[in-house]
Amino acid sequence: MKRIVKTLTAAVCAAAMIFPVKTYAQNEFSVSGKADFVSEYVWRGMDQNSGFSVQPSLTLSYGGLSLNAWGSRSLTNEAKEFDINLSYAVNGFSLTVSDYW
Repeated sequence: MKRIVKTLTAAVCAAAMIFPVKTYAQNEFSVSGKADFVSEYVWRGMDQNSGFSVQPSLTLSYGGLSLNAWGSRSLTNEAKEFDINLSYAVNGFSLTVSDYW
């Protein structure tokens, strides 16, 4: 894990040096959330036999940086998923790191 973090840090620093950008982003902090209720959870076109599920999502944003947490939890059996995404966007270019569980 430490190796991945070091590699990612080096890649981001290299990209910052190669693509210097002047930004005028608004530094406003925002929070948004929602919850979807679905009758069946389908992942990549395949029915997961999860039955009725709730899928909450929470996003925290500041300037071009955003952190999103999304989950899916079946109300009829033990099927569950939790995903975290960290994104940074500037001038039409974005970088996202995801963790799927």
